[in-house]
Amino acid sequence: MQTGGVLRVFLIGTLLSLATYGCSTPISPSSTLTLPPATPGKAHPSPEVLPTENPTQAPLLTTATVTTCSESEGQIILAEIDHPSLPRALPFRVYLPSCYDEQPGRTYPALYLLHGLQGTDAQWDELGIDETANALIERGILPPFLIIMPWQRTGIDIDTAVIDVLIPHIDKTYRTRSGPEWRAIGGISRGAGQALQIALTHADTFSILGLHSPATLNAEGLILQWLLAIPIEQRPDVWLDIGDHDSLLPSAQSLLNLLSQNELEVIGHINPGDHTSDYWRAHIAGYLHWYAAHWMNASSLEAEMLERVID
Repeated sequence: MQTGGVLRVFLIGTLLSLATYGCSTPISPSSTLTLPPATPGKAHPSPEVLPTENPTQAPLLTTATVTTCSESEGQIILAEIDHPSLPRALPFRVYLPSCYDEQPGRTYPALYLLHGLQGTDAQWDELGIDETANALIERGILPPFLIIMPWQRTGIDIDTAVIDVLIPHIDKTYRTRSGPEWRAIGGISRGAGQALQIALTHADTFSILGLHSPATLNAEGLILQWLLAIPIEQRPDVWLDIGDHDSLLPSAQSLLNLLSQNELEVIGHINPGDHTSDYWRAHIAGYLHWYAAHWMNASSLEAEMLERVID
């Protein structure tokens, strides 16, 4: 299957959805979407989400380790990659947690986040992803991890950019963990549709998938084809959330039904709000908690071993 054709399907669906945004009838909110039964044989269980998304009020988790280095905050690095498989340079941002430079023997899970149709690599940064990660990691609510935010500039095929260019570069440049269980991918709106495509067509690369207000209109046949090609035990854990006044809500519900009916484990939420930055910003802490909770136990064991070596 030609990747470019697949991306065009998502782009067309996104444009159609944006054209109708603001004209749809609001749908009554629900606390959660219907969830399928747990999938047997998963490599890791789906974690529970914090009851609050305020990182200053969330309780400490016993499996995390409070930051104890001189670096009080993480940092975001801006860079770009020139690669022969891409028509132009690929800009990206990398969030490095506090203590990254002070603990050279430590390796980290990686979260890849894709922006929406009119966004750039700055979108997640502008939503406060680094400030929220700093708060959660510093208080020991979450283990440290990297966040990678690429910019899909005009002409760049995002599948090629992420799989063939960005991941190899990140793994070579930074101290990441290998294996799909240590990588997550998510996105906003069109970026969520692209993250879905990448995760389902590269199950050997990602095992955790976040869909935030996903735009996947008219792509159910392709999604089903990708999903059925993955053995049940290798299918990713999925989070799907959307606002109750988002015009994409009907298509998101159809997507959830499709995934659930085909033995994909999904955690879904309908929250008050619509297709805006205010909605996504309000739920950043919940997103990060869900992604990173998959790595909680292994990361705290690694920290304990590192402390024993230092002692």
